[in-house]
Amino acid sequence: MKIIKIIPLSFAFALSLTVISCGEKEEDKDQSTDKTTSSAPETHVGIAENISTILTEMMDELAGIKDVPSANEFSVKMDGYVDSLKDLLAKAKELPAPTEEQKSAVQKVKDVSDDKAEKVMMGMGEAMANNPDAKAIGEVIGKVMQNEEMRNTMDEFQKLYDLEE
Repeated sequence: MKIIKIIPLSFAFALSLTVISCGEKEEDKDQSTDKTTSSAPETHVGIAENISTILTEMMDELAGIKDVPSANEFSVKMDGYVDSLKDLLAKAKELPAPTEEQKSAVQKVKDVSDDKAEKVMMGMGEAMANNPDAKAIGEVIGKVMQNEEMRNTMDEFQKLYDLEE
């Protein structure tokens, strides 16, 4: 599973229910969304690591959904994740164009993140298999995963870094 495809795959998963580190970081938590941002100098690799951190946190939140109230809590946090990713995209576009070496390093960060995401999604599928609230949870998550801003932002990252699936 590829990290760039997490949102569409998560959406697909939700429909089935209806029936990124190279340096030490100082992390700040935004109280409204629990999103994590780095205070490290911005580089293409640093931005990729921050993206990976945000998407991993998002996936952990998804994996923690056990009932409709926790699905609704995730729904509220989604806007914060999207805003964080859009901010990182803007920072990435302000940097000089990435070199082939930087693109390769970003690809490696993405690949590690993909592996983590795949494990989270598999665990979530197993957890929901016997959950009596799975259909209602899937309806909430399905609405959240249709977020066009998230899809567009992730598509732009993929294009900027020539990321492979």
